[in-house]
Amino acid sequence: MIKNKKHKELIRQIKEMKKCTVTPQDIYSNTDFFNENHHPKKTPYKLAFIMSLIVVFISITCISILGVQNYKLATKEPEIVYIEKVFNVIDDTNGMPIEEKNFIKEDLDYFNSSPICMYSQDRTTIFYIYYGYTINDAGFHTHYYYYAFQLDLEFKRSINLIINDNNISISYSNRYGLLTVIDEEKTDNLIVEFTVKSENKTRKYMLNASNY
Repeated sequence: MIKNKKHKELIRQIKEMKKCTVTPQDIYSNTDFFNENHHPKKTPYKLAFIMSLIVVFISITCISILGVQNYKLATKEPEIVYIEKVFNVIDDTNGMPIEEKNFIKEDLDYFNSSPICMYSQDRTTIFYIYYGYTINDAGFHTHYYYYAFQLDLEFKRSINLIINDNNISISYSNRYGLLTVIDEEKTDNLIVEFTVKSENKTRKYMLNASNY
């Protein structure tokens, strides 16, 4: 009985409540609720942060790989090339200029205008070795060795020639010159040692000049 009274009372209260007279048309006509997006915009901060992390990770990985490769190249023992056979070769494809050869001839008792050898350091680096000598009053020879690299005008790579602790940076304007001098009066060692370092390869050359 008590439950029925409460139920009837609740129904009565609901019927006496004031009804809402606002219609959906009123909301649409008098407000801009439907003209604006009231949903909060999701900013792409999280996605941008993740992308930044990926880019940083890739960059660090690439730098690390390059660093390891450069370290290996720097610490790797150079390949040794023994130049045992020496013979005249043709250097008409950008060796030592004839003007330079004529200038050297004036100072030496003998100079061979043809290179005694030609070597390919790598696919794009070729160099020549030239030879001449002088004779003193006691009959001792002083041996002179010259180098010339075959380069073109557009040459922009890194090549270094290392001889007797001298590091020579090779460029188109500095592609030939004196390699070394051996005085027979001071030594009987006619082995010429020099190193060529290019971007892709490092080689140590051993030229046995006593073979000619």
